[in-house]
Amino acid sequence: MESDRPRSQNEILAAALRLIRLHRRMKPAEVADAMGMAKRSYEHFEAGKGKINLERIHRFAEATDSDPYAIIDCMALGSPEFAVRCADNKAMLALRVVTQARSRRSGRGASGGEGSMAPPQRRPLVRRGGGGPGTSV
Repeated sequence: MESDRPRSQNEILAAALRLIRLHRRMKPAEVADAMGMAKRSYEHFEAGKGKINLERIHRFAEATDSDPYAIIDCMALGSPEFAVRCADNKAMLALRVVTQARSRRSGRGASGGEGSMAPPQRRPLVRRGGGGPGTSV
């Protein structure tokens, strides 16, 4: 039975990485090789030791054909299983692509940068008319 204590992000990440690797029926050495790293370094990464490294998460996702954004989001959700559920359908990756495309089409990026995921800047409301309700703001 699982403990009710809150898990750290590193523990959640470690569980997600292991579950995805097992879901793909891969050995640690296979994933390490596909990521271009030593087996021992990979084992350290999969165990959730050290700082969370986004580049390695993306390399892991590529090596295991899984969803890097679901792996990242599973830590916020507290659910390593979420990353596994998205491994095949790449739901979070698809959401990210659609959101970025909509942002580019609307011309509203928070900083104007490519692929910004920040909320759009609000434009001031301008009401037309004179004097009463509906006066310019």
